[in-house]
Amino acid sequence: MMLTGQKRILIIGASSGIGKCCAEQLIRKGHIVAIAARRVRPLMEIRRLDSSRVFVRRIDVCNRQTAIKRINELIKAMGGCDIYLHSSGTGFINHSLRWQPEKETIDTNINGFTALIMHMYKYFVKQGHGQIAAITSVAGIRANRYAPVYSSSKAYQIALLAALRAKAWHDKCPITITDIRPGFVDTAMAGGNRLFWVATPQKAAKQIICAIEKRKTIIYITRRWILIGWLMRVLPERLMARL
Repeated sequence: MMLTGQKRILIIGASSGIGKCCAEQLIRKGHIVAIAARRVRPLMEIRRLDSSRVFVRRIDVCNRQTAIKRINELIKAMGGCDIYLHSSGTGFINHSLRWQPEKETIDTNINGFTALIMHMYKYFVKQGHGQIAAITSVAGIRANRYAPVYSSSKAYQIALLAALRAKAWHDKCPITITDIRPGFVDTAMAGGNRLFWVATPQKAAKQIICAIEKRKTIIYITRRWILIGWLMRVLPERLMARL
């Protein structure tokens, strides 16, 4: 199944990794795409693919008022919005539990995420249709000792998306909520050499776009991570702590 006709798609966190690859692939498919991130230079490079259909703004999700203002500018530039993809996020391995990295994670993955997801949900309610897709993580299924705040923030994101999906269903509002749960993807944020089942950002983006096109509610990237997700749910807590 393909996205029917040309869609207007807004991507937050499009300067690198999965978000960048999603933007590039969607532009090549002929859609109108608005891209935003804290770093503008990589966005301008993406815009070269088709400057007539690509709109750029600098957005820091931690600055709620300015971020929402610029999102509204991008929506106006596109003539509306059909799909919102939230790819902005951060996280750290933090064995010493230093506060500053955890604060940055909370500001980005919880406060910024909530502000923009809620804004777009209300926009789509008013419009009468739309789709919100957000990149969460397999790590959100079960909090872990390596990155306590990161994994907890991803659990929060998963819960918020589920709550909004339930609200949309209850209110009979035709809004699709797509929860994208990657495992390991070869990006700067993943880091480390002892990883397994690592997907390229290009492969991850291809599967994400397919999930959006099919209006999936939950998708694992790559699909084999469904097994890991199941194991994370059923393993006893003491065993999980040893892993």
